[in-house]
Amino acid sequence: MGNKKQECGEARDKEVAALREANRVLQQELAQAELTLRVIPSAALSLDLNGKITSWNNKAERVTGFNREEVLGHSCDIFVLPPCSQECCAFVDDQGEPLMGRVCQIKTKAGKVRSVSKNTDLLKAPDGIVTGAVVTFRDITEQLEVELQLRTERDKFRGILSALDQGMHILNRDYVIEYQNEILRRTFGDKIGEKCYEVYKQRDKPCEVCRMHAAIERNEIQRTEEIMSDRRHYEQSYVPFADVDGQTKALILLRDVTEEKMYRAETMRAGQLASIGELAAGVAHEINNPINGIINYAQVLLDDSSQVSLEGEAGHPVQREMLDRIIKEGERIAYIVRNLLFFARQREEEAEVVAIEAIIHDSLSLIKHQLQKDGVIIHTDIPEDLPAIKVHPQQLQQVFLNLLSNARYALNQRYPGRDPGKRVEIRCQVVQSQGHAVLRTEITDYGSGIPPELLTQIFEPFFSSKKPGEGTGLGLSISAGLVKDFQGELRVESELGEHTTMIVDLPAFEE
Repeated sequence: MGNKKQECGEARDKEVAALREANRVLQQELAQAELTLRVIPSAALSLDLNGKITSWNNKAERVTGFNREEVLGHSCDIFVLPPCSQECCAFVDDQGEPLMGRVCQIKTKAGKVRSVSKNTDLLKAPDGIVTGAVVTFRDITEQLEVELQLRTERDKFRGILSALDQGMHILNRDYVIEYQNEILRRTFGDKIGEKCYEVYKQRDKPCEVCRMHAAIERNEIQRTEEIMSDRRHYEQSYVPFADVDGQTKALILLRDVTEEKMYRAETMRAGQLASIGELAAGVAHEINNPINGIINYAQVLLDDSSQVSLEGEAGHPVQREMLDRIIKEGERIAYIVRNLLFFARQREEEAEVVAIEAIIHDSLSLIKHQLQKDGVIIHTDIPEDLPAIKVHPQQLQQVFLNLLSNARYALNQRYPGRDPGKRVEIRCQVVQSQGHAVLRTEITDYGSGIPPELLTQIFEPFFSSKKPGEGTGLGLSISAGLVKDFQGELRVESELGEHTTMIVDLPAFEE
């Protein structure tokens, strides 16, 4: 009996000791939890199942202005503003994972409204029963204000760039594109992460003269003008800057100046033609007077020679033939001068209904002597029943002169001397396009041809495959613009080393 009592006492002592140890561990864990709650950088609180605040750390006090005694036992709506105060997210039936980064608003004790980012998780007993919740939050008011300011400035910057209609990208020292604006993305596609020389220049290595590196190394803005991979002219500005990662990079602005250069070229060409017209007018008077005198004197001599023959004296056939030739050559010179004046004179007039044959004939009369001198053989195939066209005659003549001049250059490149293959063919025919009659003129030279990679560039302003000093690169671009003004089209077909055909399509005139 005594042993049994002793055993019971020992068992009670063990239970008491175990309870004391469990209580000690619990108190220790509570102290650690309280310490953790106090020292974590975020504001933190805990809730019971009724949504009452059971703990409150120092950071929560600094953020809200409420001390521990003012909030313990109270609901969160003492400082939380709707909708969080009305729809508490701490206890929801379907919450399986912690709720992270929910943005809501609180009202401090001083009455100020602040934005906070809140994280919430459930407290559970060892048997899985929910006993409460832990909430942490941090004040992100200044962060949101900075982000809003950055977005506003970014939107302003984008608006300015859009208004300026300029492309922009950022490059690092390794030629990698780190940023593109929408204008460049529309033109070249999304090329972030790729090399600039591959995207914009279609090269397999960096450019010999890199403006980006020059801007970074000299720490000054660099400017240039280049043709990019889309075959358009861009005015470029390279601006060095220090990025947030500490690296010096370059911001590049690109402005498409293709049309501007074209207008400038047309203006320059118009000025040149105006000067030629003034010069030709003065020269024409100087040439016409002696030419008319030569023609008249030769006619007098020819008349005298004919009179002598009528009176029965021996005539001089060779002399009469020479006089007749002098008259014809003089008249030809006068005709060329008149055509030159007609071509060079800049007149503000309406388009005229004309025959294509007459314009081609006038064009050939101006350049035919040069073609014959170089040994170029001319073949024409112009039917008589072609429809008329409505154009500015001198402008279309300018187009044909330019095409014939280019054909002569290509033939001289392939055949420096005379050769049976050194020929130009001019053909006219009527074709149908979209239900309308189109008068097509083809000028084919059997010269050196055009490389396939250049076919898309020959109509660009200032592009020329000729040697420096032999061409301005303006002829075809201006010719294409003139034909377009006539509601027509100028295009090219070529086979390298064989031939080149320039095709001028103009709408037939309809009453």
